[in-house]
Amino acid sequence: MAVKATVGDLLAFVKTSEASSTQLMDAVASMGKGRVRLATIKLLSWLKLQQRLGRAMPLELDVRHEWCRDLLQVVSFEGLRDEIFAVRGGAVDLSAGLSDVERATLLAVVDTEYQPPLMTRGRTA
Repeated sequence: MAVKATVGDLLAFVKTSEASSTQLMDAVASMGKGRVRLATIKLLSWLKLQQRLGRAMPLELDVRHEWCRDLLQVVSFEGLRDEIFAVRGGAVDLSAGLSDVERATLLAVVDTEYQPPLMTRGRTA
């Protein structure tokens, strides 16, 4: 599985809520679109943060929270776990099997392409 294509699938899913890969289709069938989308947003935000900080860091998860359990389930679908992500204890990290070039490409693509909308609260007069 190509890393760039997989990241593209995750980015497209967040934008459209339409699953284009087998892994995301399986996750949606198992968990529902909303839960998969939230887990994917958290995953992409963590990847973007790593690029912005310029250092690798695992994403520590507290399984008492539903989104944390969902994120673990999403990255566990075949093709995502081991090829791109690794789960160690209560944390998700990038797989040690990724080359430096693949890792840099993945982080750069997410940093460039993942532009979450600014959340604002409307004011009342």
